[in-house]
Amino acid sequence: MREGAAFVASHRLIRRIVASTATSNLFSSLAYVLMPLVILRELGLGPAGLGVMLSIGSVGGLLGALATPRLAARIGEGPLLPLGLMVGGAGVVLFPLALAAGPGPVALVLLSVGEFAMSFGVIVYNVMQVSMRQRVCPPRLLGRMNASIRCAVWGVMPLGSLLGGWLGEQWGLVPTLWTGIAGQLLAVLPVAAGPFFRLRTLPDAVEE
Repeated sequence: MREGAAFVASHRLIRRIVASTATSNLFSSLAYVLMPLVILRELGLGPAGLGVMLSIGSVGGLLGALATPRLAARIGEGPLLPLGLMVGGAGVVLFPLALAAGPGPVALVLLSVGEFAMSFGVIVYNVMQVSMRQRVCPPRLLGRMNASIRCAVWGVMPLGSLLGGWLGEQWGLVPTLWTGIAGQLLAVLPVAAGPFFRLRTLPDAVEE
């Protein structure tokens, strides 16, 4: 376990990816724990509205997976990492705007478009970063590398949900949603400030 965690901490690109992914997951969990309250209670869109939003988001994820190879060939593999997170963060901005719009079809459209963009961007980001991690990691460390990363990037999610519930009670839905969005937008900084925009092709060789 120590060897796998040491590899993650020492790799300059993976280290940035973990920082961005963990930050994004923390703040997305903070915001998403409130979404059923927003859709069902505040906007009154009912289970059907929630289903429409999630279904359209799933389509965005599927199209993101299909589009990633073409986007990588056109834009470059490295830039897709920060750009994917940017698209996902921009989509989440529509959630509090839907709440401000009030009950009705406009809110449902904003929520659905936001969920579509968020799913599209996150899937593009994940396809690129997971495939790169697998290429650059020594085969004997693949399991431990993956487990170390998931411990970090998934371990923050229940903490984010707890924090979102508490902040929602203390501050209200809208301020808490904006807090989650701000954190997701900031999550792009570790990969945006790194060398990814300059990498037309991500590394594909094992680094011992």
